[in-house]
Amino acid sequence: MSASLVEATRELCDDLDSFIEIAKQGRAPMRAVCLIERARADLQAYLDEIDQAEVRRAWSGLG
Repeated sequence: MSASLVEATRELCDDLDSFIEIAKQGRAPMRAVCLIERARADLQAYLDEIDQAEVRRAWSGLG
């Protein structure tokens, strides 16, 4: 994944965090909030995988 796509995904996570707070304050249906939170968690897990892969790649290049 290119650096610009990773950055865009990070920005999307930030936007989802804001949206979750707005939805909670606006008393949105719990199911909707849960779905948004799940999407946010899935994106974060994907970003974590990318970060781990980059670290492994950096360490393998040192040997």
